[in-house]
Amino acid sequence: MTTSSNDITIRQIGQEELDRFQQRIVQIFLDAFTTDGFAFNAQRATEAKAESYLQLLLAQDSVAFFAFDAVKVAYPYYPIGFLFGSPLSSDRYFCYALR
Repeated sequence: MTTSSNDITIRQIGQEELDRFQQRIVQIFLDAFTTDGFAFNAQRATEAKAESYLQLLLAQDSVAFFAFDAVKVAYPYYPIGFLFGSPLSSDRYFCYALR
């Protein structure tokens, strides 16, 4: 599945592309969850934990989408963002949220 607008392409990816862009995805993940309002995570978040978490998401019937910007900002060609979606049944903490 691929969706495009003028300069952004969003594409569903699989394990092969996750492996190919792993370093960039981990960096986006760490930037998102260790800065500003999430700065409290900075001491706990590591590259190894991020990699493990992202691999786990794909292994649990998740879907992943990467956003690419046609090499306008992100050069060479690599993702500028991503989205993972997984069923709630795959979330081991979801049952605690229902209490």
